[in-house]
Amino acid sequence: MIKISKMLFLIVEIQYILLTNEYSVNEQFLQVYRAITDFEKNQTKDTYITLFQEYIHLGSVLGFSAEQIEKAYVSKNEINHQRQEQGY
Repeated sequence: MIKISKMLFLIVEIQYILLTNEYSVNEQFLQVYRAITDFEKNQTKDTYITLFQEYIHLGSVLGFSAEQIEKAYVSKNEINHQRQEQGY
């Protein structure tokens, strides 16, 4: 699993990519699906980073900032850990 500090670094890189790569919502969902398929076939760091970038870009196309996505991820991750500790 990628650490939060590395995720912050990726967010900076992704923000540049977002400025240079515009898709419609439908096209971006397809890009995420393709990235998932690629990652399933070839589980490397590069395919994971591509998947992560496409996912962040999807959030952007849907109107969320990278910071909002990160905040939601961290919040949900905390809930998941609490549930695991409670045997949920």
